[in-house]
Amino acid sequence: MSKTNLFSLFSKEPVNRFSSTQASKGKDIVFTEWPLFNQKLGGLHNGDLIVVSGLSASGKTTFVHNLIRHICVENGYPSLFFSFQTSEADILRNMVSAIGKIPYQSLLGDASLSEEQNSLVEKIKHDVTQAPIYMCHEELDSDALCTLAEKYVRLHGIKAIVIDGLCNIMGVYSNNYTKEAVFHSLKAMALRLGVPIIVTHTIKTYELYPEEGCTYPKLDLADNNPVYEIADVIILINCPDDLGIKVDERGNDLTHMLVVSIEKNSHAARHETAIMRYDFSIKSIWEDPSAPQFG
Repeated sequence: MSKTNLFSLFSKEPVNRFSSTQASKGKDIVFTEWPLFNQKLGGLHNGDLIVVSGLSASGKTTFVHNLIRHICVENGYPSLFFSFQTSEADILRNMVSAIGKIPYQSLLGDASLSEEQNSLVEKIKHDVTQAPIYMCHEELDSDALCTLAEKYVRLHGIKAIVIDGLCNIMGVYSNNYTKEAVFHSLKAMALRLGVPIIVTHTIKTYELYPEEGCTYPKLDLADNNPVYEIADVIILINCPDDLGIKVDERGNDLTHMLVVSIEKNSHAARHETAIMRYDFSIKSIWEDPSAPQFG
């Protein structure tokens, strides 16, 4: 039987003929403005489910806000942002603070800014609001979220989807709508739409591995399945000094350092770690060549 005839037996949707002429729906690989992180991760690949994990208040939301700034504001790639944790006004303030290195608190209420700072704020606000960031704050279950995402990918050429606040997807912890089902749904959507999907996920437990000479937290895999099994990439965000860890195993100062651990990567064979600097007062995370690197 020829391939054509064999294909005709299974030609009804959702089955499609494989074709080398079909264009990718998204950008094949989306890179950040963090060169070392790009090198260790290999970029954000189409069809991947990328989970940004960490303890509560570890910097996950600031991390994805900076990621969106890289993708949309600085590189102009359209992104769909489901923000279940932060209002639109706060997101705008976060980005103005990070881009302009302006203290976040000075952007609130009646705080006074200099004329030069006011001018800078207005310029950045214009740049951010003109960037192709599509935001949704509505309470949705995973089915409604997937339907909306499919519509925006089709209409606006979305290159990446970011979901901040997995726990706030409607029904995610109900008896009939488990976290596993939601992750399976998100992974299927990433493949179907041909874009990377980045989702934040709060963990409650972690482990230290002193036998590996590791003084920073690592993911407790036993407690975080099925997330670990389903995701293509898991990035664990840690602020060691917030946990009372001031130095690494080599004696390097970890104050105001963010340990970004790539716990799983379907595009690389081994664990990687990037050490970045952070200043949450200006909502900013950046790479510093002088920061200690290990892992």
